Amino acid sequence: IFRSDVPLNEDLPTLSQKDPVVDFSINQVDANSFANFTQNYSRQFQTRYAKSEQGKNAPKWLGALWLKMARDAGRNDIVVELLPPPRGLEQPSVRISIPGSDQSAPFVVLGGHLDSISGWGGGGSTAPGADDNSSGIGALTEAYRVLLKQSFHPRSTVQIIGYASEELGLLGSREIAANYQTNKARVRGVLQLDMVAYPGNSSRAVTFMTDYTSSALTRWTEQMFGLYVGTQTKEDRCGYECSDHASWTRYGYASVMPFEAAMDDMNPNIHTANDRWEGLLDANFGAQFAKLAVG
Repeated sequence: IFRSDVPLNEDLPTLSQKDPVVDFSINQVDANSFANFTQNYSRQFQTRYAKSEQGKNAPKWLGALWLKMARDAGRNDIVVELLPPPRGLEQPSVRISIPGSDQSAPFVVLGGHLDSISGWGGGGSTAPGADDNSSGIGALTEAYRVLLKQSFHPRSTVQIIGYASEELGLLGSREIAANYQTNKARVRGVLQLDMVAYPGNSSRAVTFMTDYTSSALTRWTEQMFGLYVGTQTKEDRCGYECSDHASWTRYGYASVMPFEAAMDDMNPNIHTANDRWEGLLDANFGAQFAKLAVG
């Protein structure tokens, strides 16, 4: 039975005033660092389509980079692994696990899809996917860089996941979320970052999706974003299972989906060869999502 809203199973922190450690960490996010990764990942492969040879290599490249970041920071406790591909495919998901001091505490999951697509059914040979979704992976990578720089040792285990095969029907995230449910894994909340660098034409508001998400977690995240990042927000509805947050909702986990714009104002170039950085994407706008992820 699909669940359109998931209640929280425990209280979230009170957000009456800024925590100085959180505030300092958020302010370590570098828009140029975010932009450099996003551009590099979108240019590294002609396509990241899940059924292509390059699509199989993209997560291996990403996993190697994430592992190198951990080891360069002296963090041998952090695990970076390739997860089994969805059935019938060869593109794995990639997962970072930053171990928590309390192994009984529920996980926190940050994620975004690592694949790209161009043309009907993936028929296009060129799919840079700069916004969709190199930008989301870029925001997660920048958040990860900041956490490593801050020598982040959480109480709850934090996982950062690059999902495979989202463009083929949320296949990677659905298999992961189903596996977590089967194994009775406890997850406090899931943040999904998918398309974060195109500010839209009508406003520069970060848009929170209110369907296929947790209304309680969404309200809290909006409040946290307002307190620490302090820019304009609004709300909209996808109208369908538009990204990997819906997989977690399906299996009973609370998720939240901040997005670059309202649905009628989002990037018109996605799923084409024109989904590129040049002249379209905004480093400072996208960096807000990295700040949110750190928070």
